[in-house]
Amino acid sequence: MISLTKKVKYGFLIIFISVFFSCNIFKKNITKNEKSENPEISTLIKNVQSEELRFQTFSAGFYGTYSDNKQKLPLKGIIKIKKDSFIWITIRPFMGIELARILLTNDSIKYIDKINNNYFEENYSYIKKKYGFSFNYKLLENCLTNKMFTYPITEKIENYLFSENDSSFLLQNEFTEHSIKYNHLLTIDRDFYLKKNKLALKDNSNFAEFNYSEFKQLKSKMVPYKIIINFKNTKTTGHAELNFKNIITDNTISAKFVIPKHYKRIYFD
Repeated sequence: MISLTKKVKYGFLIIFISVFFSCNIFKKNITKNEKSENPEISTLIKNVQSEELRFQTFSAGFYGTYSDNKQKLPLKGIIKIKKDSFIWITIRPFMGIELARILLTNDSIKYIDKINNNYFEENYSYIKKKYGFSFNYKLLENCLTNKMFTYPITEKIENYLFSENDSSFLLQNEFTEHSIKYNHLLTIDRDFYLKKNKLALKDNSNFAEFNYSEFKQLKSKMVPYKIIINFKNTKTTGHAELNFKNIITDNTISAKFVIPKHYKRIYFD
């Protein structure tokens, strides 16, 4: 039996918490570099957005692995997303037996550990209070569905620094908070697919990046069927590979999530 609590939380829970808590890049009161708007970027963004998959609901099976400097774990389960509403995940790595369930909404994070009869339930302000920085639901949804976003969220994408090489277009935003420099990098290939989304300290000592590959056609759009997530912080260097299968969009989905009364509430260390 796998103990979810002893293994730093299992699967997607590890990914969400470790990745998005890995860098001090989600704070307010940010000083940004002054940049003039670049009309070339506007044209690029229109092309990228025209290639993005549009959906109201998204569901898929997934499999893969998670590893860090302490462990390596298999990942297998089902993910359902209702646009701007919820991300629902079930972890079923062994013969279809559910080990954990996760529900992320606009205002809360919930998780149940069916092996140890535990559950976690808090809002995003709890995360900010405990860890000193914040993230939001929309950022998570965008990362999992290959959508672009700006950081800080108030920044205009037209203000990013633009560059290119033989294979890619690069959009980069540098900003400073409390004398610490941060960087947000978007890598777009020549077919206008978003290939990488990276948030980092300027010296790259802490970072979280999403790499998208194995694009396949779905409803006339090219969709990544593999997401490779790399992250690093002061305690952990981690890697996760997620492979999607049987992606279906715009079907009827629900987010069943019931916390049994006898489950014990837990808190993150």
